[in-house]
Amino acid sequence: MRNIGYECNNGTCRVSCSQNGHCAQGYVCSSQQCVQAKTCTSDADCNGYECNNGTCRVSCWQDNHCAQGYHCTQGSCVAD
Repeated sequence: MRNIGYECNNGTCRVSCSQNGHCAQGYVCSSQQCVQAKTCTSDADCNGYECNNGTCRVSCWQDNHCAQGYHCTQGSCVAD
């Protein structure tokens, strides 16, 4: 069975993720779910998160993963 967004190996697809590598190309891991990656050209495109190599981050573990004016709290970027 194919799970949209998840990595498949030897005919078996994942049903959750703990890192982006567990997701198919064009998807990122967020809260143990593979979600379609949002493309960006700057942090302003990412709702408080950093634009990282053309893709918006969807979680953080340090403040520099967040856009200016936001900080990382328990995996989410929140306004200062």
